[in-house]
Amino acid sequence: MLHIGNALRRRLVAVAFKAKVDERSFATDGSKGTDEGPKPNGDVSLDISRMSDWHRTIYRGDCPKANEYRWQSERRALRKRFAMYGKASGVDLSVLWPNDAELENLKYEEEHWKPKFESTIQLEKVMAMKADERTQQRIRNVEENAKNYGKALKEYNDKLEKKEREKLLAKQENERKIREIQDHFGYPVDPSDPRFVSLMEKKRLEERKAARAAKKKAMQEKMIAQSQSQTASVG
Repeated sequence: MLHIGNALRRRLVAVAFKAKVDERSFATDGSKGTDEGPKPNGDVSLDISRMSDWHRTIYRGDCPKANEYRWQSERRALRKRFAMYGKASGVDLSVLWPNDAELENLKYEEEHWKPKFESTIQLEKVMAMKADERTQQRIRNVEENAKNYGKALKEYNDKLEKKEREKLLAKQENERKIREIQDHFGYPVDPSDPRFVSLMEKKRLEERKAARAAKKKAMQEKMIAQSQSQTASVG
């Protein structure tokens, strides 16, 4: 019984809804209903798309009005309208073409910013030749480096060994200085102690001064030796 009642209720709602639609007379083109009742030559249905007349016209494939929106007066929109609907668009063909100033700009752009086909081909050939030359030069460099690979590898290993030796000597020298400073105080001193840092800096300055003095003495001895050699050759 409940099933029969629900079915009857749905049928009554459908009949009432159809009567309401017939009364308002909604059509697929969105026109408002009149007192004349539904049109005899067409099915009356409720349009729930909420589309405007302009969009509904496009949906049906017809040519819409040309003065619905401001952007429709732009040349770009007029060209598109004429391309889609042809003569039915009602577009004046004279407005689709560029004016004199625009033609000058187009010619300038064509001449200065768009290279000719022959120029493009020539440019591609030149670029290909340059790329091939770079490739050949790279091959020659690789072949030359392959010949000197043994020598280059030995030089590289020698540099690494020299750097390691210098690092080891620097470490040993630093350890020697630390031992000297600790011997000076007579007990182990933390390297971060201000007294340790001050004495370390003092030793560095003394060693730097001694190194400069030794270098100066060596230069003086060299100059004396050269002078004596020149005197002996003259005598």
